[in-house]
Order: sequence, then C-alpha cells, then structure tokens
Amino acid sequence: MKYTSTFILVMSSFITSNAQDIKQPATLRVVGQGQISVMPNIGVLNIQIFNSNKDFDLAISGLNTKSQEISLQLNALGFNKDMIKTVDYRVNLEPEYRIGLSYDTVYIAYQNIELEFKNNSETIKRFINTFSKSKTDFKLVFYFKLSDSLRLITQNEIIKLAIIDSKEKAKLISNSASIQLKRIKDIDYNGYVGMHEYLQGSIQGNEYIRGSRASDGSIVGFSPKELLFNDTVTITWEIE
Repeated sequence: MKYTSTFILVMSSFITSNAQDIKQPATLRVVGQGQISVMPNIGVLNIQIFNSNKDFDLAISGLNTKSQEISLQLNALGFNKDMIKTVDYRVNLEPEYRIGLSYDTVYIAYQNIELEFKNNSETIKRFINTFSKSKTDFKLVFYFKLSDSLRLITQNEIIKLAIIDSKEKAKLISNSASIQLKRIKDIDYNGYVGMHEYLQGSIQGNEYIRGSRASDGSIVGFSPKELLFNDTVTITWEIE
C-alpha cells in the first residue's frame, strides 16, 4: 500500500505539471454595438386631476365629478370606458399655505387617468383641441412607446447590427495588428435592450394649449421624436 500511494502521488504531480504547461489559445474580445432610431407607434396619455377640500367626503366627491367630466370628453373622442384606466388614486392630508405660511390642512384627492392610442398627429391634435375647451383643472402628460410586435422586430434588428459591428471591428483589428481570426470561442449577450418609454412633455391646463395654436387660432399640436434604442453583443475570437 505504501508503494501504491507513492505512485499515485507521483502520477498526480505529473498530470498537474503537464496541464500547467498547456498554453491557452490567444483571444480577441470585441464588443459590438447596435443602434436604431424608430418612430413610436403607440401613444400613452396620462391625465392628472385633483380636488382639495377641508372635508374628506367633499374632496373625494369633487374629484369624482372631475373624473366623470374627463371620461365624457374622452368618450366623445371615441374612447370607451374599457380603454380608460385609473392608474393612481389617493387622498392626502396636506398643509394649505397662504402667503408662504402654513395656514390650515386640507384633504387633496388625486387621480391619474390613462389610455393608449395609435400615435399620429391628428389624434394628438384632437386631444389638445378637446381639452382646450375643458373647464376642469388638469395636467396632460404624453408618453410614446413601441407596440409589442414593433418592439420585437426592433430588438431583433439591433442584435443583428451588434453582431455585424463586432465582426467588422474584429476584422479591422486583426488586419491592423497582422493577426489571424480563427473561430468564435464565445458570444456574450446579457439580454438587455435599451428600449424605454419616451416622455414627450406635459401640458398644464390651458397654458400649453395657447402656445399650440397657429396664427389663425387653429390647434397645431405636436409630433413626437424618434426613439433611440441600443444594445451590445460581445464576441470572443481565437487568434493566431
């Protein structure tokens, strides 16, 4: 048993020594970037309303009245109740100020109403035209994004562009450094695509609406910008 143990120990040392002598192939690691600008095809309108009162019940009932008025205006634009969602509803007890001094406390009821629409300038124009005639205090916030199908198409295209970019960079580097690319050893992709909703802007009461009229008094509206999306793919090459 003593001789056997010694033999195993010697063989183990020999294998470890040989393994350390094996050189790993040289590699070139290149990060490829893909970037696309896309016009969003979905708009999201968020309508923020609030009502304040020293009485809790009156704060809520006043908010409900404003909410119903907003809903009627949206119904007139062709949006039914199933398309109109409440995304935030809360009541806070907050201080009321007069000339910068805390004077009293009031209940302030808040509600955010949200709906999605197909993005086009005519629909945005109709929103602004309708709310320019509204007597209800409000704040409009427009977001723009991609539909699920367009998001998938865009994501796939960005990944393709990132891979092409990585390959072109690898060829440029290898030619410039007089080295030869052998084969792809590894591809690293973290699954993240820089695709986010885009905040176009907010409209507070009639302040913005007055500035959205042409010289003849007609509503001009606005068009969102293209959204810029990007992602990366890292490719590792064996070289010689």
